[in-house]
Order: sequence, then C-alpha cells, then structure tokens
Amino acid sequence: MLLEVTRPTLKAGSADETDGNVAQTTVVYGVPLTGTKAPKAMGAADVRGWGQLDAPTDATAVFPTDARPSSHDGSALNSADYRRAMVSYLNASGREVNTLDPAKSVTTTEYDAWTAHGSWKPWARSTAWCSRRT
Repeated sequence: MLLEVTRPTLKAGSADETDGNVAQTTVVYGVPLTGTKAPKAMGAADVRGWGQLDAPTDATAVFPTDARPSSHDGSALNSADYRRAMVSYLNASGREVNTLDPAKSVTTTEYDAWTAHGSWKPWARSTAWCSRRT
C-alpha cells in the first residue's frame, strides 16, 4: 500500500541541483463518507440530494508536502485535518465518481456501461435546475 512519496527538492532557479530538503506527498485511506470526521458529507443520501445516483463507497485523500496528516487511516483524522487534501471518491466498481478539492468544491463524474459522461459541479447543476423551476 502506497503511504507516501518523497523526492529531493531543487534549489531555486535550478533544473537539477537539489537543496537538501525533501518534498513528501502523503496518502490517507478509509476517508469517512459521512459523520463528523468526514471532510464533506458524501453518503448515498447526500449525493442523491444533487441528483447523483452513483454514490461513492470509498474515499482516499492525497495531502501536499506542507500538510502531513497524523495518520494514514482516515478514521483517525478529523474533518478539519483534510483542509489541504484532494479527496477522490470511488464507486463500487472502483471508478472515481467525485473529487473534493481543498476549497471544498465537489466535482461529479457519471458513467454508463461504456464510458464517462463528463464531469459537473453539483452546485452548478442544482442552481440550473432551480432556476428552470421558478
């Protein structure tokens, strides 16, 4: 299981000279989908609220080098611990159905039997639906 990736950092203005520091990207598995420890409520009922039928079943977070989590187990972290993470949500088939960015914006991708139908922002779609109904 991949837990972190490290690489030497470069000196400013250099394409190949390192400065002795290390950049580390950290992966957290088992990110909660619901409850107070979840970075955002992404359970089946939550995503159904914006018209998404293909609900996530698992989530994994990737943290940048300046935000190292205290654990690689998502259940050991609090919702605030994910503030700098990019979270990928997968469905039961292992396809990415949602992405949560550090600004807490959600992107949704829908699939049929053959391919993805594109990504959309749930809030944008909901706004469009609401404005058509009024």
